[in-house]
Amino acid sequence: MTSFEMMSLIISLLAFVGSICATIISYRVGARQNQLQERLLSFEATRERDRLTASRSASLRSWIEGGRDYKLIIINEGSSEARSIRTSIDGEPVLSHRLVPRGVAEITKLGPGATISYLLAVTMGTNPVISVSLSWQDDSGEPGQWSSQLNLF
Repeated sequence: MTSFEMMSLIISLLAFVGSICATIISYRVGARQNQLQERLLSFEATRERDRLTASRSASLRSWIEGGRDYKLIIINEGSSEARSIRTSIDGEPVLSHRLVPRGVAEITKLGPGATISYLLAVTMGTNPVISVSLSWQDDSGEPGQWSSQLNLF
């Protein structure tokens, strides 16, 4: 075998080894890209599921409006109707609490963007902080809850 044939054989072997290495690297890069693509798809599916849940969810919150009359205001900031709303003040149902005058009707449904208010009979000696809790059902299938302490003054 001549030196030219030997060089040619060595170059061929190096090219063969190089192509095997390139194939292995290409396979690993492809597998990694598939993993990343699956993760991205999972994130997108989660984001879409969260978006759909949010579009079927009510989001209630409350505050006190003062002035001449004190009112407990409740708003639905979600995009779905809130049903079976239960409002409590200091752990008591809203209509049983001493701050809410008798004869007031309880509101149990509230559409998206809608507000309701309960007149509060605040007198001297009334505790300036009340605890308000809201619970409701909506189209998401998950029960909604909100609670906070609110200042009357």
